[in-house]
Amino acid sequence: MSLQKGDPSVGQKLQHRLKKAKIVKTLAAFVGGGWLWLEFVHWILIDHYHLPETLLDIAFLTTL
Repeated sequence: MSLQKGDPSVGQKLQHRLKKAKIVKTLAAFVGGGWLWLEFVHWILIDHYHLPETLLDIAFLTTL
């Protein structure tokens, strides 16, 4: 099987499949949600209510 000029490469095919399945948007939502959760734990629970900083480690592990 030979590649002809104009055939999409493997990387382009993968990128198209990821876009079609909305993987990138879903991954961005999970990363953004995790980041917001960690910011909430840090700024509100630790800094404002003076809870122990180990709570941030626990929150990080639960987001994985």
